[in-house]
Amino acid sequence: MPGSPKIEHKEILVRDCRVLEDGEETDIGNFRATMIEVDYSVPGASSYVLACQVNNNKPFRILYTGDLRFHGIKGTTIDDYVKAIGAGIDILICEGTRIDSD
Repeated sequence: MPGSPKIEHKEILVRDCRVLEDGEETDIGNFRATMIEVDYSVPGASSYVLACQVNNNKPFRILYTGDLRFHGIKGTTIDDYVKAIGAGIDILICEGTRIDSD
């Protein structure tokens, strides 16, 4: 819109964007990220397991669930999802839309 404030960038921002397949892993800094496809109504919905090793201890694992419903077109079950994640999650980050609805 004419006369509206503009944000000027002094340098070009280059972002490291990656497309992952179900179960594929990639390194992001000190983390090893694994993409886990979820059965959801929106294509491309996914969960991520982030693993990081600290001071030569066992890997510390974080699970971000994304938005889970288990009623998409694939027919994935909760058992399929748990198997894909594996054992030993230390922190769970669970998305919660409509958390206050009945």
